Amino acid sequence: MVINKYSNLRWVLVFTLFLSIVTSYAQNVDIRFKRDSVNCALRSVCYSTQIKPNGTIPINFAGHNFRIFYNGALAKTTSVTSLMPSGYSFKVVTDTIVDASIVDGPLSFEPALGFLNYYLDLGDLQNGGVEIPLGEWYSTTRVCFEVEPEVLSDPNTCLEAVWGREGLTDNYATAFNEISRWVSKNKTTSVNIINYTDLNSASGDEACFTQTCSQVKSNISVGDVFSLENNSTVTLQVCIDDATSSDVSVTVMTSDNTAKAGEDYVALPATTVVIPAGQTCTPVTISLLNDNVYEGDETFHLILSNPSDNAVIAKDTAIITIADDEQVPELSIRDLTVNENDNTVNLSVILSGKINSAVSFKVNSLDGTAKAGEDYTSIINQIYTIPALDTIVNISLNILNDDVSEPTETMSIVLSDVSSNVVLKKGTGIVTILDDEVIPTISVQDIVVHENAGIIHIAANLSGKSSKATSFTVSTADITALAAIDYEQIYEQSYTIPAGQISINIPVSIIDDLFFEPTKTFELTLKNISNNVLVNKATSVITILDDDVTCNAKAPKLSKL
Repeated sequence: MVINKYSNLRWVLVFTLFLSIVTSYAQNVDIRFKRDSVNCALRSVCYSTQIKPNGTIPINFAGHNFRIFYNGALAKTTSVTSLMPSGYSFKVVTDTIVDASIVDGPLSFEPALGFLNYYLDLGDLQNGGVEIPLGEWYSTTRVCFEVEPEVLSDPNTCLEAVWGREGLTDNYATAFNEISRWVSKNKTTSVNIINYTDLNSASGDEACFTQTCSQVKSNISVGDVFSLENNSTVTLQVCIDDATSSDVSVTVMTSDNTAKAGEDYVALPATTVVIPAGQTCTPVTISLLNDNVYEGDETFHLILSNPSDNAVIAKDTAIITIADDEQVPELSIRDLTVNENDNTVNLSVILSGKINSAVSFKVNSLDGTAKAGEDYTSIINQIYTIPALDTIVNISLNILNDDVSEPTETMSIVLSDVSSNVVLKKGTGIVTILDDEVIPTISVQDIVVHENAGIIHIAANLSGKSSKATSFTVSTADITALAAIDYEQIYEQSYTIPAGQISINIPVSIIDDLFFEPTKTFELTLKNISNNVLVNKATSVITILDDDVTCNAKAPKLSKL
């Protein structure tokens, strides 16, 4: 990218500070870089950006916008942070490096021109901000750079950075450092920057670090890795940034996290590994242990320690993630068929595979044609648990027996609130209850009665109780007895034996007369019998015995006239 004085890019090492003052007097400040720290091993150098108020009274700080140009061939920005209280907003606008070598400007590092632009801004303009005393340097922000090794080792190579300002950086950008102060409620005004202290060889140990760093050490690190459980090994790379002229060594060892040594991997005791001179990495291989237990993804660590004298540890822990190769177990409840007289039965709840944690769930019963309290004992919100590494638990169900003939009945066991470490595949188990009573039979018996018996009762009997009402119709039919003469006819009259009962009487009227007659018979038949019973004897023969006296007198003789 070409940068010139007509460009709108603002490539300046500039701080725009909005300083607030409780008066309207003209005021000016000085700004500078103040080195806070040097980490030779990490090649990190941090500076506080500072301001110092001049004049006769303190200023009330409202914010700033700093624009900084730096030598991007020797350094890159790693962090920019605010040192102000939370009432100040902070934002980095631009942080980049470009080639501005075609610009005819005063900076020697145009081929790798670094530009950093950021600001602080006071949020509360009602009451003002931090008051900065006169004549004292006050730190507002911190800028950290990662510098090239020669900056720390070569006395002729210094970190270079300048504040963006008119007359120095206007060939690269026309926006410069800005500072303002708080004057009164909702009012701010600019503050003049008088003295700029840049970074260069004249700054001595602030920019040239040969007195601070006698040796640049290699940064040792180890990266995180990911492996499937069914891989026999996993390999990590222990590395340094750049090859060196001598070996670099470090101690490595494994450490448990959710993955456990002896169960999920083979522990690696403290072992020294070497990155040979001229190389940047060395491998570390760890054996993995596979199993048939679902565990989910698990992790353990490789820890670095005790680096050789020519190195420091930049990243001391690698996370090794083992991806489980077993599927998430599925939870199912089996159906069950039982006899009514089985009393207590068990329904099996099973997992499709082992899991390394307990599985819990709630159990409730649900009526179907079988009813709680009549056919089984209800289950309400009972909690069951399958222990870790087990695959089955039984649910106990009490079946209630009775002496009533019933059809095959069903009810359900329902699972709910299943723990999140498994998948519910089949959550309802159907229990089929087979009746242990024989299907009742219905029958009517033959009967002998006298002609003067009046109303008689013929019993329709069941051989046992039924859970359903038994219905049928009744009709009579002549044999030798005649309807309306010897008995009152019945035609398709409906009767019902209620559920749980075993008998009902059918009334029949016998007609008496004064005539001597021989013994006579007629029949009563059950028809249209409901299908909850079987038929044993559906026809009753009723025999009527005559109650009149036999007449044997001879007829009188007539006399002759």
